[in-house]
Amino acid sequence: MDKVALLTSFISLALEVQVNVWDGRKESLVTFEKRNCFLPDIQSQLTAEVLELFVGAVKKQVIYEIRDVLGLRVFLLLFENNVIIIGPFVEEQWNDAKARELLATLKIPISYELQYKLYYCGYNERSIKTTYRTIYAAACSLNPKETNYEHRIVQGFNSNNIHNTRYDNPPELDVIETRYRYENEFMRMIQQGNPKAALDMFTRMSTMSGVLHGGTPILQDSLERAAVGRTLMRKAAEQVGLRPTVIDSISQAHAQKLRTAKSNIEIFSILQSLVNELSGAVRDMLMENFTPHVRKAADYIRLHLSNPLTLDEISGTLGITPNHLSHLFKKEAGVSVSQYIAEKRCRSASDLLLTTTLSVQDVSAYVGYLDSNYFIKVFKSQIGVTPTEYRKQNKLQAVQRKD
Repeated sequence: MDKVALLTSFISLALEVQVNVWDGRKESLVTFEKRNCFLPDIQSQLTAEVLELFVGAVKKQVIYEIRDVLGLRVFLLLFENNVIIIGPFVEEQWNDAKARELLATLKIPISYELQYKLYYCGYNERSIKTTYRTIYAAACSLNPKETNYEHRIVQGFNSNNIHNTRYDNPPELDVIETRYRYENEFMRMIQQGNPKAALDMFTRMSTMSGVLHGGTPILQDSLERAAVGRTLMRKAAEQVGLRPTVIDSISQAHAQKLRTAKSNIEIFSILQSLVNELSGAVRDMLMENFTPHVRKAADYIRLHLSNPLTLDEISGTLGITPNHLSHLFKKEAGVSVSQYIAEKRCRSASDLLLTTTLSVQDVSAYVGYLDSNYFIKVFKSQIGVTPTEYRKQNKLQAVQRKD
């Protein structure tokens, strides 16, 4: 790992704030502005236009501290000819009285208070002194030849902007409302025992978290959100009647994996597995209450999963027509017979990918797909990634489970 990567990793872990290396593109600064700028007219230092001028003029052995008028703090420094952007974060916890006074001073309407609170509280609180010392110590340790850093504060807020800015309507709260709607729909998919739909909604929720919290989260934030996600899943499964012992056996196994996760991608993959397994367990439980034809069809599928199953074959063993079985299965299980077969096979395949060294081709054949290319396509549609990607993302967990 090079010095720049070591510096960014250390600061991110030590301070639990976002740390990025500027790639030299204005598009990256535009993204930064969209994620972090609440009111561009008075937060000019966080806009792409001003940041582009600023990052192009940073000097060596200077740690810059940008102090935003709405309370955000950002540190920058030039290290190994790379501009490192640390933050944003806030210096103080939210205070209603101080916030109202600030908004009044800036002549921002009171209708913005709720949106401002949501914006401000989306960032971690960090001490300026501790943050500066951590950055200074890390930079000096990795580059002992340059240890004489200057701390330079950049404020530069133009008070004239206050009088030249009109505030017609506060930012919309659609994002917040959409998040709650997604969460409710996600729980409903868990309760219906629909792994694919639950995974689709979970992916939407994860994307929404990025919108709400300023893009790619730090590891600690991801772990906290994972805990919230686990709670939603557990309550949804409990409300529909899945036994607590079953819920805990699935949830705790994934919680153990989360404790050793080393990246956001790894956390997301573990949660995907939890969604798939828990909603599948709900589906199996719901099958117990289905009509005899559907229950027997599900049992037959589980017993002959590796065989080239067809609707005609399954309905023939039950003594009913394929159309009648298809109608019953879709009505009670919520998915078609072929979708149910795909879900069961992919759940078995995901376990094999994590607990064995079998090739993708061997796993494909074992769960009933002689065409491995078709298996890869089905697996990705069910799990969200290819079998190879799934195994790679969960490599650490696979090793631990074998041990």
